Amino acid sequence: MYEYNSIVRRKGYYLKPYHVVVRKTRGGVKKYYYYGRYWYKVRYMGKKGKTSLVKWEYVGKSKPEDSLPDPPSNPLEGIVFLVEGEDVILREEDYYKIKDLFKGLKVKKIGVHG
Repeated sequence: MYEYNSIVRRKGYYLKPYHVVVRKTRGGVKKYYYYGRYWYKVRYMGKKGKTSLVKWEYVGKSKPEDSLPDPPSNPLEGIVFLVEGEDVILREEDYYKIKDLFKGLKVKKIGVHG
């Protein structure tokens, strides 16, 4: 991914392989991780002292220009999981896609209520 972003950076783009959403609840903080392709346009806005200022503009999940090379595959694409404290919670179908990553870890199946 680093090599790919060094190529597309020349056209002002950046590809993030995941996105994190943080939600504050009465029970604490929940972090949702979404794996996929998240394209951003990076614009240089000048300098403030020695620090370069950039603006990140989300442009979507599809490759923004046909002239860009195809991105590398992401084996976690489409996977969503939630981190609550020390627990990682994911949909059953997502678990089966990546279950080999959990070998040697304690896995507990819970039902969905509501």
